[in-house]
Amino acid sequence: MEAQVSIDSIHIYNHFPERGFTTAGLWTELQKLKKERVGLISLSYEDSKTIEKIINESVAKKQGQTKTGGGACFGTCQIGTESIDIILLNNLVVDMTNHNDYWIKDERNKKILSDLIARIKSGNK
Repeated sequence: MEAQVSIDSIHIYNHFPERGFTTAGLWTELQKLKKERVGLISLSYEDSKTIEKIINESVAKKQGQTKTGGGACFGTCQIGTESIDIILLNNLVVDMTNHNDYWIKDERNKKILSDLIARIKSGNK
């Protein structure tokens, strides 16, 4: 499956658990954030386009049960009129709405995404 997305905007929930999750655990945590109406942080246009580029250069696969490391960023992205629930991890972007995993194989892209996640968490968007 070839990844080609065009992201208009990304918002990240202001909630950054350090523990790891399974795919089912990610879904449960995301639903909790929505139910509790946790605040959202708007990413800049440039950061949204950086994530778009990383996704489009990744290896896309249908979502399978996966254990993730800690440090997930839960969010939503706007693609045209569609709102997609996403989770950013250091080597993976998970599309929880369409059930796709975007595995980042390029080491440079992993570093860029990891640095971006760290910046989001530190509040220096």
